[in-house]
Amino acid sequence: TALTTADYHVDVLCLESFRTSVGSDTEWDTDLFPKTPPAEHVLVASGGTKDGEQVISYWGVSIVFPENIGQERASIHVSFLDGINLGTVGADVTVFSSAKMWDHWRRPRMVRLRAI
Repeated sequence: TALTTADYHVDVLCLESFRTSVGSDTEWDTDLFPKTPPAEHVLVASGGTKDGEQVISYWGVSIVFPENIGQERASIHVSFLDGINLGTVGADVTVFSSAKMWDHWRRPRMVRLRAI
C-alpha cells in the first residue's frame, strides 16, 4: 500500500506518527463510521506546496483484518483527516550562532578549480 500526499504537498519535509488508543479488541462500528475504520496511527506530514506555502496534513492509518481468519490477507486503510495551511512561513531553518561558535564550526577551506 502506498500513501501519496501529492494533492497537499510538493515535498514532505517532516513525518511524524502517533499511536492512538485503538487496540486489538476495538470493533469498527460501520453504522456510525461507514467510510473509514478507527485509526491506529495518525500520520502527520509537513511540507511545501507549489505556491510556496507550508501545509500540515493529518492521515488516519488502520490495519483491517478479514472477519474469517485465513480467508484473505489484512489490508492497510489510509484516509485523509484534515489539513492546515500555514501560509508562507519563511526559511525552513534559522540558526543563530555567536562568533565563538562560528569560529569553532566553520573551518576555512582552500579550494582550487582545475581546468578540464
